[in-house]
Amino acid sequence: MAPSTEYKSLPSDAVIVKAIKQGQTHGAFAKEHSVSPGAASAAFYRLETTADPSLAIKATAKTLGKAVVRARNDGLRWERIAARSGRTIKEVQEAWEGETGKPFTQSYSGRGRRFEDMPQVPKSQASKPAPKAKAAPAKKATTKQPVKKAAPAKARTRAERAGKSKDPS
Repeated sequence: MAPSTEYKSLPSDAVIVKAIKQGQTHGAFAKEHSVSPGAASAAFYRLETTADPSLAIKATAKTLGKAVVRARNDGLRWERIAARSGRTIKEVQEAWEGETGKPFTQSYSGRGRRFEDMPQVPKSQASKPAPKAKAAPAKKATTKQPVKKAAPAKARTRAERAGKSKDPS
């Protein structure tokens, strides 16, 4: 049984906006302020246009579909698109459907639930490994040579392990 977690209420909007501007992640913010990760994400989505007005999706009823398709192609979740456009999730999903002519379940941003009627994601677009960290700066060369490890022993066959080797030696 998992230990219960007591969550506090969210801090003020000013504290959340400051965290967004500082580049703090949802998870780190949630842990630091003892709030649920879902509540932290919702607050970040709601206030990110306050922290950075350039993220707002300013679209009329006619241009909303194209803006939603562009945002979805950029990998944004429905919740985030709705928050940035000032509309509901249902409205942005309907705008996507109106623009593309496909049901919104055909849209996959690489996160969340996979519906049965969704196309398979090509392996080239599937989750890619995280980029490797940069190597540490080179240290001064020392005169000691690295110690070579012995090669692992050759694996024995089942007959050899049972002592029934064909080799009589």
